Amino acid sequence: MRSLTINLDLEGSKALVIGCGRVGRRKLSRLLGTGAKIAVVEPSPSRELLELRDSGEIELHGSFSPEMLEGCRVVMAASGADLPREVLRAAAEGRLLLNSAGAPAQGSFTLPAVAEDGELVLSVSTGGSFPALSAAVAARLRDSFRGWGGYVGLLGRLRPLVLASGLPRPECLRILRRLAGDGELPELVARGLRADAMSLMGRLAAPFEIPPDFAWPPAPARTAPGARAGAARGSGAAAAMPGEVP
Repeated sequence: MRSLTINLDLEGSKALVIGCGRVGRRKLSRLLGTGAKIAVVEPSPSRELLELRDSGEIELHGSFSPEMLEGCRVVMAASGADLPREVLRAAAEGRLLLNSAGAPAQGSFTLPAVAEDGELVLSVSTGGSFPALSAAVAARLRDSFRGWGGYVGLLGRLRPLVLASGLPRPECLRILRRLAGDGELPELVARGLRADAMSLMGRLAAPFEIPPDFAWPPAPARTAPGARAGAARGSGAAAAMPGEVP
């Protein structure tokens, strides 16, 4: 049975991570930067978790209590221990979304592997049959699309201007398709060749005229492999993150 791939908006929602060892830290890294209100249950917190607590990015608890589920939208469990029955009951009743690393069948969703570069996010899943392969493919995609974050940011700023230009909608759509389908433009943007990129964009966007004050997006920050989970939160870092445990 195939699952539905979605992008879940967690801005302002409560999220709970139960267990924050190696797997739990990966799950936490996926939540940081989403705007969710994150609580973490970890009896032996690392220095990184203490820093996140002190900076106000997470709430940190030494043990689970049922009150933590009040208003909670997402629970990610990676403790290796049996899940509290309150969590399982809430998931079964559809009151929250549950991801369980140790027992995926108990959960309601799994996490794909992702390759990120700025505003470009590519997800890969094998449907849970071979998560390590998903991670390997995501790593290849990260290398293949390195530098595309700036390209996506550029087109994302240009798109509403084209649509609001007053040109007939079919013409606007043709312009956007030309901009998205050009093979040279992403490379020019990734190499930082602004003048060449803007010149090409102007030709592709005709008859729309790009405003002289059109802002070039800032370059995405880079994060070295193995950097701490919090380093990439909201930064647009180029990274490949695995999904479920192999």
